[in-house]
Amino acid sequence: MLKTTKHIACSVAISSLIIGLSSQFVGKTFGAFGDSGTTSSQIKACEVFPGYINERFSDIKEELLLFLNELNNLPDITSYTASFEQVEGLAEYSIQQLKEEEEGLKENQIKLEELQNERLELDNRLDFARENLNERAHTIYKWFEKIAQLSEQTTTSCLQDEYPLAGDVLKDLLLKSGLKHSQIENLLFYYHTHQFGQNAAPHIKEAVWENFQNFINETLKSPKNQLEKNKQTMKEEKKKIKEEITSVQAMIKQLEKEEAEKEKEEKQKEAEERKAKKEQEKQKESQKEAAADAFKEKEEVNMDSDEGDKEDQANDDGSSSDDEQTTERDNYGPKDKQTEDAAEKEKSGSGDSQKNKNGETSNKGEEIEEKASSEQEDVEEESKEKE
Repeated sequence: MLKTTKHIACSVAISSLIIGLSSQFVGKTFGAFGDSGTTSSQIKACEVFPGYINERFSDIKEELLLFLNELNNLPDITSYTASFEQVEGLAEYSIQQLKEEEEGLKENQIKLEELQNERLELDNRLDFARENLNERAHTIYKWFEKIAQLSEQTTTSCLQDEYPLAGDVLKDLLLKSGLKHSQIENLLFYYHTHQFGQNAAPHIKEAVWENFQNFINETLKSPKNQLEKNKQTMKEEKKKIKEEITSVQAMIKQLEKEEAEKEKEEKQKEAEERKAKKEQEKQKESQKEAAADAFKEKEEVNMDSDEGDKEDQANDDGSSSDDEQTTERDNYGPKDKQTEDAAEKEKSGSGDSQKNKNGETSNKGEEIEEKASSEQEDVEEESKEKE
């Protein structure tokens, strides 16, 4: 279309040039035959044709559609309400319960960090959307500015044509996109109603671009503010969770320290009990050894006592024999009776010595022996007196 327009414009320009110069070429020839003066014809070629302007309106339409699509794809920023609540009665918790609470707090902390990252990504998306919207709005602004300038550069005869997009189509898109402005409306009305030459061509000034920027900033203001509130709320909640984790960890550490001390005391107590038990066993063993030694010593004493009793008995037997011989020599009845009594006593003494084998001490045996010897001496003295 653009090439065709340029081709037509070029052809018209050439034709105009030929027509304009023809009077110079033929004027002298026919001028001699006419009474009128030199006639000059000036036809100005169209610099811009309606088709070119319609293409620019079409470009504006495409940019407006892209602008609307960008607006519709803006992320939805919802509010964030802090969910962290401090748990009461942690002082009564066991170590296991505190560790479970710590694990839950750390999971919440991770989730909160993920939400913070999501909010950061949404913030970046909004910044990116702002750049795209500004870029497309600036393109739209420049196209409108160009069309306004074209209306001043061409003749009204060249602008006579239909401009369908200048009607409700662009008006509706501008309204939906939020880029509606009085200067743009005047420009569209100018082309849609063919007011060429009747009124001054409308201008598109810097105020239109400022209006576009204000609309974009206002559109992004609400989600940006909501994001900022969310970030602040999350920051405060994250701080509380971190403080709670620190508190729980301190409680766990304290309880573990107390348990370690208690375990240490119990082990020390067990060690002392084992030591005392070993001492008792050692004392019992010493007592057993002492008792065994005493029993052994006692057995040895008893054995010595038995041997002494046997020797005494042998001596007593010898003395009895001598007495019997002496009694027989004396041939005195009373003497024999005394000898028999002495023998009875010796037997009795021997019986007592045998009883000492069952537990009596050697001292008792010696006393018996002395007593028997004394009786024997008395018998001998009595016998001598009788002689």
